[in-house]
Amino acid sequence: MKIRWLGTAALEIKTGSSIILIDPWLSRFKKAYPPAPNVNRDMIEKADYIFISHGHFDHFEDTPYLVEKTGAQVFVSERAAKFAIEQKNLKEEKVTSLLGDEKLEFEDFNVQVINGKHIDFDFKTIISKIFNPYTYSGAYRILKRGQLKWPKGDVLGYLFDLFVEEKPIKFMLFGSLGWRDDLFEGKESETDILAMPIAGRREAWKNALKYIDLFNPEIVIPTHWDDAFPPFSDYYMNQIDKLEEKLKNKQKQIDIIKLEINKEREINL
Repeated sequence: MKIRWLGTAALEIKTGSSIILIDPWLSRFKKAYPPAPNVNRDMIEKADYIFISHGHFDHFEDTPYLVEKTGAQVFVSERAAKFAIEQKNLKEEKVTSLLGDEKLEFEDFNVQVINGKHIDFDFKTIISKIFNPYTYSGAYRILKRGQLKWPKGDVLGYLFDLFVEEKPIKFMLFGSLGWRDDLFEGKESETDILAMPIAGRREAWKNALKYIDLFNPEIVIPTHWDDAFPPFSDYYMNQIDKLEEKLKNKQKQIDIIKLEINKEREINL
């Protein structure tokens, strides 16, 4: 299995003969950090499947273009799909609308759809944006582009069973890391790899630790920690460092893999 992080929550997964994209938003702002000048929506030449965690622009905006270019099949919540089909020219015949809890079967992998929750922004993060003068010039740009119109819709996660010859890999992905104590009640499932966003809160590592305790992965892949659309996003590497520090206290060794943007990496368990 090969994986490439494309910034924000965007991932490219290659398994067997299939190319899977997760939340492929590649239209980073000019002042994004870390800089990734070669990341843009034209870089994608081929994709078979696109899975969307929720409908916000930084997860879903580039999908209509990518579907037109690659012919990929899209899996996304019903509300987000309806908006993109009616207002953003997403091809309806290429869309599978999801409600959550579906089980999907493909040649190289199976998928269990998981109902999730968007992260709740904390007070300090909200205040820091309100009193940042750059927020308002940034808001004008986003409003002009219509990016705030993209509805969140249902928030979904995905548990992939990847049919890798050496050893089947369970790969769980989330595009937002909200938490409620009963959110996954009766849905506990161990995974080999957990890819999840570290963003949205000054102490985002705390929610991440709850997901790790619940799903017990061997490997954690942080995403969405880059400052991709300033001044609204932030750089969260300090939260990953804090999470790494906390994981040292676990009896089980859990590795954090910090992927570089646009660098493909092969993962074997």
